[in-house]
Amino acid sequence: MIEKLEMQTKDLSQEKIRLIRELFPNCVTESKERERTILSVDFDALRQELSGSIVEGQQERYQFTWPDKSKAKRLANTPTTMTLRPSRTESVNFDSAKNIYIKGDNLEALKLLRETYLSKIKMIYIDPPYNTGNDFVYNDHYSMTKKDYVDIENSTDECGNLLYNSVSNGRFHTDWLNMIYPRILLSKDLLSEEGLIFISINQSELINLSKICDEIFGSSNFISLITWESKVGGSADEKYIVDSVEYILIYAKNKQNVVIGKQQILSDDPRYRNKDQYFESRGPYILKKLDYRMTSLHYTDSLNYPIVTPDGTEVWPGGESFRQDGGWNWRWSKKKVDWGIENGFIEFIKKNGKWVVNTKQYLFVDNNCKPVDRSIPYRNLITSDFTNTTQGSKTIVDYYDSKIFEYSKPIKLLEYLMDIADISSGDIVVDYFSGSATTGHSVLKRNKEKESDVQFICIQLPEKCDADSAAFKNGFQTICDLAIDRLKKSIVELKSSSVGFRVFNLDSSNMKDVFYSVDSISRNTLDDYVNNVKLGRGEEDLLIQVMLELGIELSSKIEQKDISGHTVFSVDDGYLVACFDDSIDDSTVTELSKEMSGCMYAVFHSGSSMSDEMLSNIEQIFKTYSPQTKIRIL
Repeated sequence: MIEKLEMQTKDLSQEKIRLIRELFPNCVTESKERERTILSVDFDALRQELSGSIVEGQQERYQFTWPDKSKAKRLANTPTTMTLRPSRTESVNFDSAKNIYIKGDNLEALKLLRETYLSKIKMIYIDPPYNTGNDFVYNDHYSMTKKDYVDIENSTDECGNLLYNSVSNGRFHTDWLNMIYPRILLSKDLLSEEGLIFISINQSELINLSKICDEIFGSSNFISLITWESKVGGSADEKYIVDSVEYILIYAKNKQNVVIGKQQILSDDPRYRNKDQYFESRGPYILKKLDYRMTSLHYTDSLNYPIVTPDGTEVWPGGESFRQDGGWNWRWSKKKVDWGIENGFIEFIKKNGKWVVNTKQYLFVDNNCKPVDRSIPYRNLITSDFTNTTQGSKTIVDYYDSKIFEYSKPIKLLEYLMDIADISSGDIVVDYFSGSATTGHSVLKRNKEKESDVQFICIQLPEKCDADSAAFKNGFQTICDLAIDRLKKSIVELKSSSVGFRVFNLDSSNMKDVFYSVDSISRNTLDDYVNNVKLGRGEEDLLIQVMLELGIELSSKIEQKDISGHTVFSVDDGYLVACFDDSIDDSTVTELSKEMSGCMYAVFHSGSSMSDEMLSNIEQIFKTYSPQTKIRIL
């Protein structure tokens, strides 16, 4: 059966209603909305099904709310007809590149990515604009006058109680909350089951952001709050206390599936300062006392025995020359101790006339002399001597001989966070407030150092650089221009000529408006219906929009073939084949179906000359030569 592509993202509200229908089929019905049939919830029936577990009206409950929160939630669920258009001229090694850079509003971009990257992203890092009380570039049409706010703000219940925060507090936070909320909602959909989200924030919205994340991810999926001493020194003019730290909030999609990386202990670790004749093979070591005082439940009599010391005397657990009670044990068995003495894993030290027995914990081998990688958990504190904002600025200065971008995060910080997330080859890292592309740069650098293959997806609104700014004076019209140039410079610096990235521009749909409202066709719009692709949109533009709808990753290999004089695209080694020529005939379709037999999807443009008979022929031809192929048209 041939189906028509919708060329828009899914309506998430409809998806959720379908889930309700699986549990309560009697509570879902159909209704008409804007010339289309949609699923609707019969809340009266659903209320009866859940009659024992409903919170009604203004009944007291724990909740975190603000003006227009429901609108922000709907915004995340609302489908979009926008698309991504490839920009080969701005890309590097477009045909082979796996990394993605998107220029455009991140909310619309996240909606477009949702179907394709659903539950595929291992790590999301974002550094959203901090709430300073100034206007947001990301306002999502939430502009609200003070009167509008007061009208909502002063809504009361039947007892006269205000339903929202006071004007002095709430209005300051409302715009920021409405901006961040739908984006975090979509982030959860993108994260894999073992995925983590890292959010940089200052103290002004830390509490509110934590509440949002508790609501969306669940408080049980909180991982940590890292305090980062981001600034070195402070202003002598500060009236109260110098604000020298930022915070990084970490949540999991599903904490039970998360693997947190650990810090490798290096050979210059000050704790491992002892050396012996085995240094070359075992590394330095630390000493650990062999005896230990156990509780009565864990005491083992067989581990309470004497050890012969270098001077021929005996020492018992607890350091005495005689057996003592009180739960003293050796940590090793007698057989293991004999092996340890023979192989240099035991060291005797005499203190105050008494022998102390120690085991040697080597850096490179375990207590059985087997190779080991020693590591320790990461801490929730990052000090300024490890990395700070000055280092982030220095990277930019080194490239451009001037500080052309403010507040760039240091590469070392992003590498540190990727290590916490245990990022490895095949993983995808997303940053949708990517600024000067520090995250993308960090992925490229870390890949080079670790010989790994991690992909990045960076999204940034192309904010214009101020005419007086250093960036503008260096020839950059937008932040995206600067970021793309930085990524190109980093590839050259890292000598990674085979590495690249694909640049996409967020734009309106490739299809004319009439494509989405067939019922409204008139004599005036008939030509638009027949020729439904906008002028200036090419075949590759159509291909990318089709890939997004069919859930095919933007990094997939794209090849062009010539079949009977027609351009045919093969995506992901034939998973999708597409031909957007209007003038194809049966012989072309036959040759295509034979050559690309086994493809999952075949997509054609119905165009001005493709009749119902032709569509029927396409279906029959594929049934003959590639019966498993799903045929789609636009």
